[in-house]
Amino acid sequence: MEVLCVCGQRRSKDAFQWEFHVDLNRNASFIFIEEDLQFEDLMKIVSEDFKEEVIGLSYGMSLDIKSTVEGFPPISVANTRHLRSFIGKSRSFDGTCRLCVKVNADSASCNNQASNTFASPVSTAQREIHVHR
Repeated sequence: MEVLCVCGQRRSKDAFQWEFHVDLNRNASFIFIEEDLQFEDLMKIVSEDFKEEVIGLSYGMSLDIKSTVEGFPPISVANTRHLRSFIGKSRSFDGTCRLCVKVNADSASCNNQASNTFASPVSTAQREIHVHR
Protein backbone atom coordinates (compact mmCIF):
# COMPACT_ATOMS: atom_id res chain seq x y z
CA MET A 1 0.00 0.00 0.00
CA GLU A 2 1.39 3.38 -1.00
CA VAL A 3 1.13 6.16 1.59
CA LEU A 4 1.76 9.88 1.17
CA CYS A 5 3.48 11.36 4.25
CA VAL A 6 2.92 15.08 4.75
CA CYS A 7 4.54 17.16 7.49
CA GLY A 8 2.57 19.76 9.43
CA GLN A 9 0.58 20.48 12.57
CA ARG A 10 -2.94 19.50 13.59
CA ARG A 11 -4.89 22.29 15.21
CA SER A 12 -8.32 22.38 16.74
CA LYS A 13 -10.18 25.22 15.05
CA ASP A 14 -12.94 25.00 17.62
CA ALA A 15 -14.35 22.30 19.86
CA PHE A 16 -15.76 20.38 16.90
CA GLN A 17 -13.24 20.69 14.08
CA TRP A 18 -9.63 19.61 13.54
CA GLU A 19 -7.51 20.98 10.71
CA PHE A 20 -4.17 19.86 9.35
CA HIS A 21 -1.84 22.72 8.40
CA VAL A 22 0.83 21.58 5.93
CA ASP A 23 4.39 22.82 6.59
CA LEU A 24 5.35 24.59 3.35
CA ASN A 25 9.08 24.35 4.18
CA ARG A 26 9.10 20.55 3.99
CA ASN A 27 8.71 18.12 1.14
CA ALA A 28 6.21 15.28 1.19
CA SER A 29 7.30 11.66 0.94
CA PHE A 30 5.74 8.53 -0.59
CA ILE A 31 6.39 5.28 1.26
CA PHE A 32 5.21 1.75 0.62
CA ILE A 33 3.74 -0.05 3.63
CA GLU A 34 3.71 -3.85 3.64
CA GLU A 35 1.05 -5.74 5.66
CA ASP A 36 3.70 -7.04 8.07
CA LEU A 37 5.55 -3.73 8.63
CA GLN A 38 6.24 -3.09 12.32
CA PHE A 39 5.60 0.32 13.89
CA GLU A 40 9.26 0.79 14.82
CA ASP A 41 10.27 0.23 11.19
CA LEU A 42 7.67 2.72 9.95
CA MET A 43 8.97 5.33 12.41
CA LYS A 44 12.53 4.75 11.19
CA ILE A 45 11.49 5.16 7.53
CA VAL A 46 9.51 8.35 8.16
CA SER A 47 12.21 9.78 10.47
CA GLU A 48 14.83 9.22 7.76
CA ASP A 49 12.64 10.80 5.07
CA PHE A 50 12.01 13.94 7.13
CA LYS A 51 15.41 13.97 8.87
CA GLU A 52 13.74 14.21 12.28
CA GLU A 53 14.12 11.88 15.24
CA VAL A 54 11.05 12.87 17.24
CA ILE A 55 7.84 12.61 15.21
CA GLY A 56 4.19 11.74 15.68
CA LEU A 57 1.91 10.09 13.13
CA SER A 58 -1.84 10.47 12.65
CA TYR A 59 -4.55 10.28 10.03
CA GLY A 60 -8.04 11.65 9.52
CA MET A 61 -11.21 9.62 9.55
CA SER A 62 -13.41 9.11 6.50
CA LEU A 63 -16.44 11.35 5.98
CA ASP A 64 -18.95 8.55 6.61
CA ILE A 65 -17.59 7.93 10.12
CA LYS A 66 -17.06 11.65 10.82
CA SER A 67 -20.71 12.30 10.06
CA THR A 68 -21.75 9.97 12.90
CA VAL A 69 -19.57 11.64 15.55
CA GLU A 70 -19.24 15.42 15.74
CA GLY A 71 -15.73 16.70 16.41
CA PHE A 72 -13.98 13.42 15.62
CA PRO A 73 -10.28 14.04 16.39
CA PRO A 74 -7.36 12.78 14.31
CA ILE A 75 -6.33 9.19 15.00
CA SER A 76 -2.79 8.58 16.29
CA VAL A 77 -0.56 5.83 14.99
CA ALA A 78 1.57 5.14 18.07
CA ASN A 79 2.21 1.39 17.98
CA THR A 80 1.96 -1.70 15.76
CA ARG A 81 -1.70 -2.27 16.70
CA HIS A 82 -2.58 1.27 15.55
CA LEU A 83 -0.57 0.71 12.36
CA ARG A 84 -2.55 -2.49 11.63
CA SER A 85 -5.79 -0.54 12.10
CA PHE A 86 -4.58 2.20 9.73
CA ILE A 87 -3.61 -0.41 7.12
CA GLY A 88 -6.98 -2.15 7.46
CA LYS A 89 -8.98 1.06 7.10
CA SER A 90 -6.79 2.22 4.22
CA ARG A 91 -7.32 -1.01 2.30
CA SER A 92 -11.04 -0.23 2.09
CA PHE A 93 -10.18 2.80 -0.08
CA ASP A 94 -8.88 2.66 -3.62
CA GLY A 95 -5.63 4.59 -3.95
CA THR A 96 -2.97 6.36 -1.91
CA CYS A 97 -3.60 7.20 1.74
CA ARG A 98 -2.20 10.21 3.58
CA LEU A 99 -0.33 9.92 6.85
CA CYS A 100 0.18 13.20 8.73
CA VAL A 101 3.64 13.65 10.25
CA LYS A 102 4.10 16.02 13.18
CA VAL A 103 7.65 16.90 14.16
CA ASN A 104 8.56 17.80 17.71
CA ALA A 105 7.86 21.49 18.34
CA ASP A 106 11.32 21.75 19.95
CA SER A 107 12.98 20.67 16.71
CA ALA A 108 15.44 23.24 15.40
CA SER A 109 13.83 23.16 11.96
CA CYS A 110 10.39 23.99 13.35
CA ASN A 111 11.53 26.26 16.13
CA ASN A 112 12.81 28.99 13.83
CA GLN A 113 9.94 28.98 11.38
CA ALA A 114 7.52 31.86 11.22
CA SER A 115 3.85 31.03 11.50
CA ASN A 116 3.36 31.84 7.80
CA THR A 117 5.33 28.74 6.78
CA PHE A 118 2.22 26.66 7.37
CA ALA A 119 -0.34 26.56 4.59
CA SER A 120 -3.91 27.40 5.30
CA PRO A 121 -5.85 24.43 6.51
CA VAL A 122 -6.63 21.80 3.96
CA SER A 123 -10.21 21.33 2.86
CA THR A 124 -12.47 18.77 4.50
CA ALA A 125 -11.99 16.40 1.58
CA GLN A 126 -8.20 16.72 1.83
CA ARG A 127 -8.25 15.95 5.55
CA GLU A 128 -9.57 12.49 4.84
CA ILE A 129 -7.58 9.43 3.94
CA HIS A 130 -7.23 9.80 0.17
CA VAL A 131 -6.78 7.11 -2.33
CA HIS A 132 -5.53 7.66 -5.88
CA ARG A 133 -4.33 4.35 -7.35
